[in-house]
Amino acid sequence: MKLSGSQLLLSINAAMLSAGLVALSIILWQSTTPKETDYPSVSDFALLDQEGNFHKLSRLANTQGVVLYVYGVGCPIAQNHLPELMKLRKEYENSGIEFRLLNCNPQDDRASLQQDLKERNIDIPVLKDDAQLVMDELGIKRTCESFLIDPKTRKIVFHGPLDDRLGYESQKKEADHHYLKDAIEAHLSGIAVESPDEEIRGCLISRAAGGQPTNEIPVYATEVAPILQARCYACHSEGGTAPWEMGSYSDIVGWSAMIREVILTKRMPPRQPDMHYLPFSETHGILPSESSTLMRWIDAGMPRGNGDDPLIAAKQIATDRRYLTDAKIQIQPRPQWIPATGELDYRYDAMQLPVTEDVWVHGGVVESSEPELLHHALCYVVPNEQDDAGSQKNPTLNFAHPDPNTWNAKIIAAAVPGMDSTLFPQNTGHKLSAGSILFVQYHYTTNGKISTDFPDIRVALHDTPPLFELEYEILENHTFKIPPEVSEYRVEDDFIPENDILLFGILPHMHYRGTSFRCELMTPDGTKKTIFSMPNYNMDWQGIYWFAEPFAVPKGTKIIGTGIYDNSPMNELNPDPSKEVTYSTQTSGEMFHGWLIYSQRTERNAAEFDKVFRKSQSAFDSSAKSER
Repeated sequence: MKLSGSQLLLSINAAMLSAGLVALSIILWQSTTPKETDYPSVSDFALLDQEGNFHKLSRLANTQGVVLYVYGVGCPIAQNHLPELMKLRKEYENSGIEFRLLNCNPQDDRASLQQDLKERNIDIPVLKDDAQLVMDELGIKRTCESFLIDPKTRKIVFHGPLDDRLGYESQKKEADHHYLKDAIEAHLSGIAVESPDEEIRGCLISRAAGGQPTNEIPVYATEVAPILQARCYACHSEGGTAPWEMGSYSDIVGWSAMIREVILTKRMPPRQPDMHYLPFSETHGILPSESSTLMRWIDAGMPRGNGDDPLIAAKQIATDRRYLTDAKIQIQPRPQWIPATGELDYRYDAMQLPVTEDVWVHGGVVESSEPELLHHALCYVVPNEQDDAGSQKNPTLNFAHPDPNTWNAKIIAAAVPGMDSTLFPQNTGHKLSAGSILFVQYHYTTNGKISTDFPDIRVALHDTPPLFELEYEILENHTFKIPPEVSEYRVEDDFIPENDILLFGILPHMHYRGTSFRCELMTPDGTKKTIFSMPNYNMDWQGIYWFAEPFAVPKGTKIIGTGIYDNSPMNELNPDPSKEVTYSTQTSGEMFHGWLIYSQRTERNAAEFDKVFRKSQSAFDSSAKSER
């Protein structure tokens, strides 16, 4: 059928209108559909809150969104926003939106944050950015900046003010625009979120004391390399436990992306206790100022600069501490055959020590020819109370499941993840009686090939008896049952000494579901104080934490150990979140141990014991009084 001119024109117009409607629909659909590539992303990060609890962004990946609000003590606008934030958290608590406050102020310490939130009845965790790494990562300048992050993609879907109610020395009765609330609603509805082009009113944040402005680049030879030597080189060196060696500047450049990531997430350096409590005899982990220096240098492009490379100059097989060059006893136990696959039971070996007279140990080391297969080795010593028990005349003797507690055993050497040697504090040690028996507990893993380990044990001795003989008490619980899918399961045990003791160190031990360990004291008068916390426990990195000074524990004081376990799928180390977990020496199960290493008062050490005890007790009383 032939169309007239007017009919043809109408048909063309209709077609154009249809095409226009389709195009408009596409535009509208695109405008209401989230475009993840349009959003900036943030690196995964980890921080402790005002109570010392560990928070990591990636652990919230099963939520719908994470709100970060930059908060500061004394900032009037930030303080005025808190009731609205509490209201929003309650409104969206069943929608999968998590709320966290973020504090980057160098002047706000943990105590001031605790007091401020207590006075305002606020229970939203405050993440403390001591090194101001997250501040730089997010480009934060002021308090009151609000962020909405998609934790699955780590995209920043919103950055702006909470609302427009508050200004500098001014405020409206009601807000006209609720920017953060609107962003949450849009995000939950699957609609693209737009950050408003509005000024964020808040208090400017200063750089930490001693910190450099971000535009001042640290010098590799004098600022960067010395930190790497002090905090990383012991493992990242030839003969160390790390998978790669920090041999030169080029190695650091090649691994810089990983260095940046593990610092932000607090994965490295390993064995990072909460330094808010009792100080240690050596630095574990890394200081906030050191983290800041490394991050600023990496983000600036890692300039080589002038000067010799300290990492090349530091080329050495290992430190004297690792190898105990002053060892006077050397033992080579029987070789240990390791199959290619399978889960291996603990192994035990026994032998008589070559000691013909009483001696005192001040340290020991276990060296393995297959360190990647040896998860740990513990060397216990007990008096020889049976003829030829484990002596070289009876080399086939093994003890299937010895219980060190029944022997009053002493650990003289160990190899555990993160601890190369056992070196006791000054003027402390273990007495070895002539003819003592050495029991070695081995725990091996498999890696797909048949191997044989040739362990080597070396022991260093005191020239004269030390004043303090070290003893052990184990906080332990064998009766727990961790339900499947539970993310926070608590296990406890306690010890009450019958006499005054000096506590020299502590060694927590759990398996892959263990996420944190805390040790607290409860004195007879009801005073409670945390003395040790490992907020981000990792089974792969263990060891003894020696206190800088012995800590006085009066008789009758309850020492409480608490472990937290994550048996949920969000625990990336969890072997099987679908199973109930009970006590087991195998890593597929769980353990709860806290080794307390202490000394008691004796006739020989009485004067020094009393002096150290009084000094420590006075410091504890002053600290407890100030906290109250």
